[in-house]
Amino acid sequence: MLHELKTSIKNAGETFNYLVKNNGECLVLNYHGVVESITSPRLERNFHGASAFISHLKFLKKYKKVISLDELMQAIDTRQSLKNCVVLTFDDGYRNNIYAKELADRTFKTQVPITIFVSANCVDSERRSIWTVNLSLLLLRGGISQLEFGGKFFSMNTESERNVAFNSVRNDLKQKDGIARQQLLDSIIEQYDSNELEMLVDKYPQFKMMNWDECRQLISGGCNIESHGLEHEVQNSEQTREILTDEIIKSKEIISQNTGKEVLSFSYPNGNFSEMSIGILKNSGYKIAFTTRSGVLSERAYDEPYLIPRIQPASKLSSFIRGIVEAQ
Repeated sequence: MLHELKTSIKNAGETFNYLVKNNGECLVLNYHGVVESITSPRLERNFHGASAFISHLKFLKKYKKVISLDELMQAIDTRQSLKNCVVLTFDDGYRNNIYAKELADRTFKTQVPITIFVSANCVDSERRSIWTVNLSLLLLRGGISQLEFGGKFFSMNTESERNVAFNSVRNDLKQKDGIARQQLLDSIIEQYDSNELEMLVDKYPQFKMMNWDECRQLISGGCNIESHGLEHEVQNSEQTREILTDEIIKSKEIISQNTGKEVLSFSYPNGNFSEMSIGILKNSGYKIAFTTRSGVLSERAYDEPYLIPRIQPASKLSSFIRGIVEAQ
């Protein structure tokens, strides 16, 4: 088994090495969180275990140069080539991002620049998480046997039934404007015990958010704290200009006030955006915005700085490398 693992890693490394030498475009990797080990795969579907994350870092250390967000923005401004570079980004702003930063610094034996996109109103929220996580915790781990939503009733007695309810409700809420989304989410929360959500966040601390002190400490360690919106609202076609303006401009103001740093980049929650989103970003001083579209940052992409592609890293090392190869 150990021999097979070593052979697999060696072959993967050779494939990646060939790719870098022949077509090593800049990569922007999109992580969310890193935990010691994955214990709840459905809940932690966007997280990586520490061993998987370290395996990514070791390969990147060997084949790529990690650059900061500031270096990326300067390169786009000056049309500078960024062959064989990688930018590490994290969405949402979970406290476990501090652990990810520690692992990166330890692996590289230096301070590694990481960009963390936070939803401004969720920072300092000790007993709750972003709304998508709050929904996940309640519907997948909450203590009711039946859920009423939008005039429909969902049985919640088995894991399969909970998954059906969760998928249906989540997809519906992601299509709503911010006001309707919050009203519907409140109607769900009211069906549970008054402190159930807070108890679930305590039970699953990997979903706790950072506070502003922790954000400032990360900045002192070479990180960027940038905007992921105000309330993590999905920027779908139903969102009003007022909501989009709050998400983009007010979040920028709050983060700057609390970190003392100018906010110049934005990450679209859920990857959704509209022409209105891009227009507000341009007019409010943002220089760059990140999507969840898969791809590499070739010089052709410099012409669309508000639609920067990112790669969603698979956990398994061979799949992680394959995803990079396919993106290029």
